[in-house]
Amino acid sequence: MSVSRSFYSLPFLLIAVVLFMICIGACILKIPGMTIHAVSLFDVFFTATSAVCTSGLMSLDAATDFTLTGQCVLLVLIKLGSLLIILTGVFLFTRFQDPVNDPIHERINFRKVLPRIVAWTIGLELLGAIALYYMWSPGIAWKSEGERWFYSFFHSISTFNNAGFSLFENGMHNELLRRNYLLQWIFIGQALAGALGILSILDLFSPLSLRARLSDPRRHIHHATKIALYFLICLTIFGSMGFFLFEDHNAIREESFFGKVTTSIFHVVVSPYSGYSTLALGSLSTASAMLVMLLVFFGPGNPSGGGSTTMPLLAVLAARFNAKLSGKKVHTLYGSRIISLHRRTAYATVLVYLALITIGTALLYNSVDEHEPLWDQSLKNIFMTEVSAICTGGFAAVETSAFDNAGHWILMGSMLIGRVSIFIIAYFFISRWKWQGKKQLQLIED
Repeated sequence: MSVSRSFYSLPFLLIAVVLFMICIGACILKIPGMTIHAVSLFDVFFTATSAVCTSGLMSLDAATDFTLTGQCVLLVLIKLGSLLIILTGVFLFTRFQDPVNDPIHERINFRKVLPRIVAWTIGLELLGAIALYYMWSPGIAWKSEGERWFYSFFHSISTFNNAGFSLFENGMHNELLRRNYLLQWIFIGQALAGALGILSILDLFSPLSLRARLSDPRRHIHHATKIALYFLICLTIFGSMGFFLFEDHNAIREESFFGKVTTSIFHVVVSPYSGYSTLALGSLSTASAMLVMLLVFFGPGNPSGGGSTTMPLLAVLAARFNAKLSGKKVHTLYGSRIISLHRRTAYATVLVYLALITIGTALLYNSVDEHEPLWDQSLKNIFMTEVSAICTGGFAAVETSAFDNAGHWILMGSMLIGRVSIFIIAYFFISRWKWQGKKQLQLIED
């Protein structure tokens, strides 16, 4: 296979598959019986795009606009879209592993690890559904046990895959859910598992990895797992502390101490990654809203359903800061070298994302529908909505009905570009690195 053909194959294939899934999903959702009332083709395309890209932005309400069959279709689109991104990320990881940076670990075979990925994701979603089933608020009037189980599976899959779709009116802000703190901890656990990434979960908890570490004292968890795990813990702890301080006398002032802690953790874990919120967005202070947006921007840290991520930039900056403090020329983090490939990929990703967010915000600002009651939106809220679309966070500060058709197209383009751009950028730099393989390895050794 030629270099040019090898380079363009994966990005074009990924884009083609995502577009195909969106088109098929929209056509199915347009079939009579999928929605409670007649909806436009444009709305089902927007909904299908949001489901496949797991962004959570909606022009239709999953709870009130779709029948049970339509909700099942949404669930399938969420699962397939997330699985596509997970497998793409895992493929890049396994295809371009660095034996110099990680000589202890054996190379991961994509075909062998594929069944384990599918089995573990389904298993974690099943565990989440079982936990949700027993923790729903007692005041919810279920029509049947089947409906209770369906809601449990729907929200478990949606949370683990960072989609943010809900079958409850007003989502987690519903009066029957917003003070159920034990339920919120299940959502927190599912969101953290999804954000951590399936490769990290396998590296930490799979029997094969545990036995390998016990049999070989030199073998530790993978450096990519360390980055994802440690940075996720740090972001969660410091983000929760910041949210607590910002909202202690504001949005969460009437809650108990346990409720304040739970709500704070919920909004720095579940809200940025899955888009759920137990508080009215308008009640948050500007500092808290910007904190959540920052977490949306950095996103999950490994191949996961969370979508686009700029967390590698944190790892690069930490390695650079560590090198400055120690006076070393070689940038290292957790015992692994941060080579030029890592730095260029991280910097390019952030620059591309910032450019896309700036352009998208400007276009969205000019597409606000002045005939809608929500048209008077601040630039801050529109910026937050565009960040959520690009980073597939789903934490929108503006209802999509506030935008005209052009604004909806901008949001759909943002969700699609944000979903695939990180992999295109990574593939570009990784491919160039592989083309210069021997020269690069020699530079590393020197």
